[in-house]
Amino acid sequence: MQVVGIDPSFTNTGLIRLDMDYNILDKATVSTSSKKSVEERLVYLRKNIMEFVHGNTLPDKIIMEGIAFSKKSTFAAQLGALNFMLRVEFYLNDFNYTIVTPTELKQFVLGSAKKKYNKKEFIMMTAFKRWSVEFDSNDLCDAYCLARKGIEDWKKLQMMEMSPCRRRR
Repeated sequence: MQVVGIDPSFTNTGLIRLDMDYNILDKATVSTSSKKSVEERLVYLRKNIMEFVHGNTLPDKIIMEGIAFSKKSTFAAQLGALNFMLRVEFYLNDFNYTIVTPTELKQFVLGSAKKKYNKKEFIMMTAFKRWSVEFDSNDLCDAYCLARKGIEDWKKLQMMEMSPCRRRR
């Protein structure tokens, strides 16, 4: 089983592919220039993200970070367009995908989304301490944490389904 984590952004989109043992099989960052139009950037991002997703093997699951609304409504609208463009691509390709909110991701990595140290650097440091993984960018780190969350959630679900102690209704 392979899981792809996606931290979508117009500046640097983090992409990572993990196996069930959390080994990194592939990783990439896709960047766009702010000098290009929003439409050109969207098309470029969609093309490169989907090429990564298709890779050598189709993923069993895609975990993508949802929209983090900013104070600039134009920026939020652009991120929304990217997010929904990718969701439509996943739907059209019949991919199994889950959207994780930024708060859920912080909670997964830090144990709480309300910690005062939830800056990107602290998330990278926590990922290093918890899982011994180191990244040059927070985008790749977020993509790793998203994929890892997807795998851990899947494993928990499998354990619950196999448990002989489940109550019968």
